[in-house]
Amino acid sequence: RYQRVNEVMSADPEELELGRQSYRYYQQQGFKPETHKL
Repeated sequence: RYQRVNEVMSADPEELELGRQSYRYYQQQGFKPETHKL
């Protein structure tokens, strides 16, 4: 099991939606995802 996962998203609306889906999935799995502006 990984200790950390990094996902970088662009401002593209389709990519943002995929990122949001990943975020919700991680939450459902019991993880506490964090976001950071780059």
